Amino acid sequence: MSTDLHHDPEPKNEPSDIGFDPELEQAVQKAEEVARQAEAAAPYTTPDAASEAQASSSQDPFPYESVPHFGNAPQPEEAQNSETQAPNYTAPQGYDPGAFGQQYYYQPYRPYYPPRYDVPPAGYPQKSRLAAGLLGILFGGLGVHNFYLGFQTKAIIQLLVTLIGSIFTCGASAAAMTIWGFVEGILILTASTPSSYLYDGKGVILRD
Repeated sequence: MSTDLHHDPEPKNEPSDIGFDPELEQAVQKAEEVARQAEAAAPYTTPDAASEAQASSSQDPFPYESVPHFGNAPQPEEAQNSETQAPNYTAPQGYDPGAFGQQYYYQPYRPYYPPRYDVPPAGYPQKSRLAAGLLGILFGGLGVHNFYLGFQTKAIIQLLVTLIGSIFTCGASAAAMTIWGFVEGILILTASTPSSYLYDGKGVILRD
């Protein structure tokens, strides 16, 4: 079987005779003329602007769904949930919200005083009025009379100010506490009912 192929370096592909239709040629010329007129009437745009317009029209970088909602316009979910919310109930007729919990009254501070007993309880050792007055006059700077009557806080203050304060004030604080105790001793001896100097630290009246 022969496999030899004859190669023709110059293939003879001569075009066949094709007849041209005059009507077809006129139609082509008319279409080209219409295209030229349309191109001349259209506004001129640069290639870059045309490509940008085409890109923006084909793909919107900021679609409407991605833009956040501003203002008081309800969101779609909120509008849907508002239909399922409970109705707003109005207050009953004659209800005054200011009548409950809205009025504030100022209550001034009142220091606590123990109850006073004009008659001493049974078995209570009643303090002497004369002894308390003399202790205040003689040793008032050390607070001895207040220790005797049961006013511990006042007595400690007088004692500390007299002993420690006199070191820094060259004895001026001791003199002040002595005058304070002397005045209290006089008030205890000369007080009359219902003065607080007639009662001890527990509110029991002093005996004469």
